Amino acid sequence: MEELLNKLIEKGWKPRNVISKNIYIYKVEDKINLSYSEFLEDEWEVMHEDEWYSLRDLVSKWSWLWQYVCENGMVKEDDGHITRIINLYKSDETIVDGWWNYHYWLMICSILDESELEQFLLDNIKVE
Repeated sequence: MEELLNKLIEKGWKPRNVISKNIYIYKVEDKINLSYSEFLEDEWEVMHEDEWYSLRDLVSKWSWLWQYVCENGMVKEDDGHITRIINLYKSDETIVDGWWNYHYWLMICSILDESELEQFLLDNIKVE
């Protein structure tokens, strides 16, 4: 998971809209640390911030993860498993179209159990 998120950062994703050249994510148990630093006026002076988030926080609208992934064509195409997940939660079995749209992925993440999110991200985001 850390590898995927850090590769997305290398490609240009700014988690939670953090504007910094030095962003790094690492995972400890069920929490994810978003760490970033900036050199201030003097190159010896460094500002360092650390924030802890749940994986649910990092797949929320405010993380800008799905917006970035969709805008940059990093979503693996739906092979039918997403449709099956949606149908489990929708009584009328309407299939939601638009796997390329970040709203679609935000919706899927919102219905998944927290324990399924990590594998879901690994299975559905491609970073080349």
